[in-house]
Amino acid sequence: MAIQVRILPPSALFISDPQGTDLGKRILANSISLINKVGLEDFTFRKLAENIGSAEASVYRYFSNKNQLLLYLTNWYWDWVHHLVVQEMVKERDPWLRLKAAIGVLVRPYSSKMGADYINQAELHQLIVNEGTKAYRTKLVDQKNSKGLFWGYKGLTEEISKMILRIDPQFRHPKALASSIFEMAHDHPFFARHIPRLTDLENNEDISDRLEEMLWIWTTKLLGRSPQKALGTATSPCRVFVTRNLKADSALRHWADVSGNIITGRSLLKFAQVPFEVPAGADWWFFYSSKAAEFSLFSVTLPDNVRLAAIGEGTAKTLRELTGRVDFVGKGSPVRVAEQFKAIAEGDRVFFPRAKKSLLTIQRLLDEHVTVLDAVCYDNEPIVVTEPIEADVFIFTSPMNVGAYLDQQELAASTRVLAIGGRTAAALYQRGYSADFPKTPSEQGLVEILAEGSA
Repeated sequence: MAIQVRILPPSALFISDPQGTDLGKRILANSISLINKVGLEDFTFRKLAENIGSAEASVYRYFSNKNQLLLYLTNWYWDWVHHLVVQEMVKERDPWLRLKAAIGVLVRPYSSKMGADYINQAELHQLIVNEGTKAYRTKLVDQKNSKGLFWGYKGLTEEISKMILRIDPQFRHPKALASSIFEMAHDHPFFARHIPRLTDLENNEDISDRLEEMLWIWTTKLLGRSPQKALGTATSPCRVFVTRNLKADSALRHWADVSGNIITGRSLLKFAQVPFEVPAGADWWFFYSSKAAEFSLFSVTLPDNVRLAAIGEGTAKTLRELTGRVDFVGKGSPVRVAEQFKAIAEGDRVFFPRAKKSLLTIQRLLDEHVTVLDAVCYDNEPIVVTEPIEADVFIFTSPMNVGAYLDQQELAASTRVLAIGGRTAAALYQRGYSADFPKTPSEQGLVEILAEGSA
């Protein structure tokens, strides 16, 4: 089954949200095909209404004019491509391979199985090739820009420019290069079909491979480096900051000592113990973090015969230090951990001592399979960060640490960002940042990424 992605352009681009009704979705779908057929100049709402078997007035309930409709479709496209770029980017760790994957998306923004089933991405791409520049090359461009109507394009350009700076932090024109790559991805298919003397591409049925090759050669030449050479000569970061208080035997601290790099670690959260009552009759105590283990086991006596579960080796290590044992260690994503735990705890009573602001991910995943017993044993609040933290590599260890820092400061464009796991990476993406993260959410997984970057 295809995954449905919800993309909503700025509210200034519609009178009523067309994606909220069946008629609105038909208007979007048919407007794309009709504009491709007759061109924007000959396209009218009357023709569109006839095409969908509705009254012309019904179209005006969603859009005030065809230029607003075009800008809506163009914004949808920009956000869609941005989404695909991020999806492909997280599959690669090397910045050159990330940039190459992004270029592949720009020339083929219609190959994914994800999207809205009422938007034909291939037809929308064709519309952008033929008509897209008319959405912003108008006399009203400054007025529209002041309303934030080109944020989708600017966000996509910023994403690609960050990749370029990851390759060469000293490159002086990352945004110009990023926007030029995007424009060329649409200009040259148009030239090949209509003004062939302006391009070296031939008007074949599918010119995507040649276009990707051309953009890749052009981009690497401008950056002045060979991607094959760069893949093997990346330098290690000098300064690494991690949002965690590092213990003496920390894998990250050991990596820094061995590699000669400088690492600093401190949590951006403050913690306070919260009194709680231990539920009776629990078969398991399930711990999300070392903090949960420390705060809950510090003030209470562990009941006899209860089994102990932990997410990750770090939490498991803390449990062994405090109790001498651990009966289950979940590894991987929350979904995978829930599946692993469900196999041995189906029907049991499971107590989750947790932070006040926990996302309750595992509880929700297990709710239908175990009896969830819940209590808050500690509170976690962000500390005040008065000045930016200077680092070549910034490692976030939880979604709360992401918010604690990025709600108060910004990261430099050249900073490499790592996340300990997928949820933390998602929190970064929601704030406009992309991050590498290991398959297993652990310090050792982070070390492997850092080691690859310095190989």
